[in-house]
Amino acid sequence: MIANDWPLKRQEWNNHQPINRLPPELLSYIFVLYHYLGPETRQIGLDEKVTIVSVHTVVPVVCRFWRKLAINTTALWTFQCVGNQIPRETTKLFLSRAGTSTPLDIRISIVQVEDTSKSSDANDVEHYCRLACESFCFILDNGGDPSRWRSLLVDTNIYSAFLAILALIRATFMPSLQRLELYPMAMLLPHPQDIQAWQEAHDTMSPSEPLFYKPPVELKQLSVSG
Repeated sequence: MIANDWPLKRQEWNNHQPINRLPPELLSYIFVLYHYLGPETRQIGLDEKVTIVSVHTVVPVVCRFWRKLAINTTALWTFQCVGNQIPRETTKLFLSRAGTSTPLDIRISIVQVEDTSKSSDANDVEHYCRLACESFCFILDNGGDPSRWRSLLVDTNIYSAFLAILALIRATFMPSLQRLELYPMAMLLPHPQDIQAWQEAHDTMSPSEPLFYKPPVELKQLSVSG
């Protein structure tokens, strides 16, 4: 077989696969269903590293047909996770594939670096506050207009970073927001500034600021824990 014939033979073989005979709209819908089942955690052996398998890492590498269909299925890319543990390139790629009008589900996660030897800022409160603001703005600056936000989940174990994100939420009008989940987890940062921020926020004598300056009219669910 001539080398130049191989792409044609491969395409012919792919076209004969039963699943590729499905209408593209139906196959795309199957991808979306797989996406909403959530990522799988797999471990081959006891000593093997646990890997996370998701539709975003599996479907696009099966074949060219699946890759093209997956990339053009904007519903697969609507979940946007940003934070100090997620590569910005990944978030930017997902945003570019989510189109310009599809509703977005946003998660902002700021977690303290456990290994302080890997970062000189591991115990710096201002560093995490800066990361929180940068993560929020990164979504806005890369096509994630707040008018598209359908849900927003915030989780962090640095209370000062949580307050920084709250300030941005207050100042940002999200007219399509239907679900808001706020999870400031147990504080792990042994810093007086963070402890003081928590104490001041929980002081019943201090007046509380409104969660929204301009409430989202579509909001149906609000969860606050911590």
